Amino acid sequence: MTEREGQMPFGGLGMELVIDLDTHQQTLRRKTKKSPTGGVKKPAPTRQWWEIMGSTAFNRAAEGWRVSRAASMAEEFGHSVEFAGPQMTGAETEGLLKQVFAVAKRSRITAVGVAEMMRAESLRIEGRLGVGANWLPPFVDTAIDLLAEVYRLNAGTTRGLKDFAHQKALPAFN
Repeated sequence: MTEREGQMPFGGLGMELVIDLDTHQQTLRRKTKKSPTGGVKKPAPTRQWWEIMGSTAFNRAAEGWRVSRAASMAEEFGHSVEFAGPQMTGAETEGLLKQVFAVAKRSRITAVGVAEMMRAESLRIEGRLGVGANWLPPFVDTAIDLLAEVYRLNAGTTRGLKDFAHQKALPAFN
């Protein structure tokens, strides 16, 4: 569309009449201020825009809280396992783990995320304790059974999480 050079202001209403030189079609459109770079200036942010940006910032802050909460949970899990070692059995330990998993669920951390934290902590503990950590895999299996109970997972998903938690390295992609 080839526009006429001099656009005519239309009645001081912030509108302008644009005439297409090829078709002689006249169009009335809102007048826009051009920036020095040639782009159209954006209107000032509205209240709705500020509300959306505020909720986005709030969601990001909540996400950061979940991440920091997840990190502290992983640390708590790792330290509990490491210090208690093979003696970590019984109703007391199960109660503690169920409580941690319930917090994870309320914090919208997925079961896979929790299993990944357990896997990372298990690998770290195994690396420190070496062969002495032969009690760790059964403990992780028991912990994942409790996780499945809290998250109400089916048997197939539970088996998959156990396999995932016992992986020593990331799967290789071709």
